[in-house]
Amino acid sequence: MPRLIINIAILLFVAACALAQPAEGDTFWTFKGGAGFSGGPALGYDGTIYAICGDGYLYAINPDGTEKWHREIMPSPNTSPSVGPDGTIYVPGMHNLFAFNPDGSEKWHFPIRSRFFGSPSIAPDSSVYAISRDTIPPIPGYTIYRISRDSSELWSMETDRFVSMKIPIYKDRFLYLGFNYTDSLFKFSLDGTVLDSFQIGCWARHGAIGSSGEFYYCCFGGPLRAVDTTGIELWLFDTSVPYEITPSIGSDGTIYTNGGYPTDSLKAISPVGLLRWGCPIPFYMKNTPSIGSDGVIYIAGNSGPTLEGRIAAIDSDGSIRWVFNLYRHVENYNNPAIGDGVIYMTNGVYVYAIRCSSSGLARSPWPKYGADNQNTGCVRE
Repeated sequence: MPRLIINIAILLFVAACALAQPAEGDTFWTFKGGAGFSGGPALGYDGTIYAICGDGYLYAINPDGTEKWHREIMPSPNTSPSVGPDGTIYVPGMHNLFAFNPDGSEKWHFPIRSRFFGSPSIAPDSSVYAISRDTIPPIPGYTIYRISRDSSELWSMETDRFVSMKIPIYKDRFLYLGFNYTDSLFKFSLDGTVLDSFQIGCWARHGAIGSSGEFYYCCFGGPLRAVDTTGIELWLFDTSVPYEITPSIGSDGTIYTNGGYPTDSLKAISPVGLLRWGCPIPFYMKNTPSIGSDGVIYIAGNSGPTLEGRIAAIDSDGSIRWVFNLYRHVENYNNPAIGDGVIYMTNGVYVYAIRCSSSGLARSPWPKYGADNQNTGCVRE
């Protein structure tokens, strides 16, 4: 009899815990900052959520939604943190690239006279690739930096052309860069040597790298294209994709992208460039799809004349699983990260933790903007 009572008590406890959990598409918690959050969050290897806020601080948030620490950084707009292989958090500030230890102590900062923007990319050797924009007369320009893990400048390159917001890196072999008004894609070694350049017919502002180094990119308001590592076009899918959308890749090689304004649809494209399905979305897609471990696709955007924010979960067959209403309209690059059963997303003054069915990101080279939950922008082994 005592054993029966214990078993019943355990069952009741498990049932109570299950009932206490929110349903899919509902929030576990929200974290409020002092102003609007910028870009998307990054996840540490211990589950800590890092987010940049317009009140001037980087916030570290525990998995239960409580604040772990915050540090002043004076961020630039549309920036996101990145996390290196050793847990170091890299954050672009107005005039500094900061490196913080997981406990919040400053490791170093790399000063410049202009401002960093976008999100740092991190190579397998932990060197950091960051972009600055110089708005000081006479000619606005951009500088690409490679910075070592101890804050030494390894190389830099200046250009008067607008460049990618996020530098995509393929393992320890090369990176891709697109420059505005050149209609060319450049392939660099990690030490800054130009390996090749390809005429691709448009400016590749963003892109995703496949498992063999192939590059998927969208022309501004134009088609989705794929080229191999020698620049040969593999295929072209006719659509009309906004500039802020980067393709994402599922575990089976399916490429997901916006179906093009004003259709507001999510497209699933096969690895050979054929349409698998299209799913009408009840809002205008504003960011890059994030693909979960179970094949569910998460996408956010705005609805109606008042631009009400939404995030939706789409099953791998193209059916809508759920839609969640956000606090305010979705900004560019508010791309969600996926933890174990939870989506993390910034929106307005809040960081959201929303229950989902996925246990993490899909096992693919590029399942979300920035390649992984740490926003490294690097395809690894």
